[in-house]
Amino acid sequence: MHIKIILHSFLTHTLVRHWGDIQTMLLCLARAALYIPLTVALLRRAKILCRRPSEALGSAVPDVFHKVEGECARLADFFQFKKRMDWIGVPVSCAIIVLVTSTLFVEGSVKANPVASITIFALWVGMSLIAIHAENKKRFIAPLRHLEHALTYASRQALGSTLQISKPKEPPLEWPSSTPFHTQGSLRVLHISLTTRR
Repeated sequence: MHIKIILHSFLTHTLVRHWGDIQTMLLCLARAALYIPLTVALLRRAKILCRRPSEALGSAVPDVFHKVEGECARLADFFQFKKRMDWIGVPVSCAIIVLVTSTLFVEGSVKANPVASITIFALWVGMSLIAIHAENKKRFIAPLRHLEHALTYASRQALGSTLQISKPKEPPLEWPSSTPFHTQGSLRVLHISLTTRR
């Protein structure tokens, strides 16, 4: 995000300062034209991400599991869209930055210095990707992992509760009528002890 703010600020400053230079103006406006549809699409995805999840029908208590599951799915979908947008926007933005700086500050522009221009472009892309990866790790990867761990834990708890409910009850222990009274008592104690250990 900080890299994008720096790029926007630099191009806006360049556009205002070199107003009248057709080539520079076209390069600065090209990046603005590129980011208008991307920004609109990003805002639509952000609106979906921030939308309040609907509660399960016929449920008096909010379904926490499905809410967390829906939040995880929306966040993962937004993250995938952001990664696609970054893979498109970062190289194009860096190329425009290199063209603008070469046109303004380098004699002969890109045509006279192709190796230096490609090197600067690669450095810009590398620094941008490192910054974006750090941002994604903090804002998307770590929260998604926490949500996935919560869903896994909730699924295991729900499965354990289901198995416990569906577990058949053991029939009461019946002793033969021929068994002596004191032996019946000892067997009952042993049965209770084994049941407790299980």
